[in-house]
Amino acid sequence: MSIKIIILSLLISFCSSTTYIDEYEEKIVEAHQEFYGLLNSTDSADQASIVIKVKTECKYISEEIKIHEKDNLSLEWVVDFHYITLRLTSKSHDEEAEVRNLNKTPQQVEDYMSILYKYCGFGNVFSDNWDSLEKREKSFLEYSN
Repeated sequence: MSIKIIILSLLISFCSSTTYIDEYEEKIVEAHQEFYGLLNSTDSADQASIVIKVKTECKYISEEIKIHEKDNLSLEWVVDFHYITLRLTSKSHDEEAEVRNLNKTPQQVEDYMSILYKYCGFGNVFSDNWDSLEKREKSFLEYSN
């Protein structure tokens, strides 16, 4: 009887964590589409393509974190540089569209980064090193000129 309870508990736990991942994956796909000005597609191939792009962003963040930790540098630089990069991002996902600056507001960049870092498993890095939108924007203005 106890083996059945353990198996049932594991099954419930696995199913509920998978549902969470799927729900959160939907959020990051929607956020990515909105941030990059893509059409809101529910096509599974489009969504899979976006998930790959998002996971590439996660890998980039992970590599930057490792480099900064190895060199005993503040992770605030990772967040700051990523913010600046996203503020300067041009629309490039849609090959038929003209290349143009996304012109996202500071708040839109913060919102996207918050969802992205949580999805990537770096929510604590983001929240511990974000400080304030004003500080990130000051860095953007200083380094983008």
